[in-house]
Amino acid sequence: MIAVDGKALKGSARLAATRRHLLSAFTHGTVVTLAQVEVGAKTSETTHFRPLQALLDLAGTVVTFDALYSVKANMSWLVETKKAHP
Repeated sequence: MIAVDGKALKGSARLAATRRHLLSAFTHGTVVTLAQVEVGAKTSETTHFRPLQALLDLAGTVVTFDALYSVKANMSWLVETKKAHP
């Protein structure tokens, strides 16, 4: 199983910079980060959902994520292109 989730990094804000925000793909159980991308403060992490997982072998893998990513284009891509189980 692989989970996809975004998080703001606590304590990462500085006077000249906003808090950093990351989108990660990681395993359940013993947590291992498989892929991670920084999401800009002014952008939506949903645009990074597919590029984050593009290089991962997801065939036969259950992928979990927030409802935010549950759009038809992402579901089709996961099932038809990546052969995953959302």
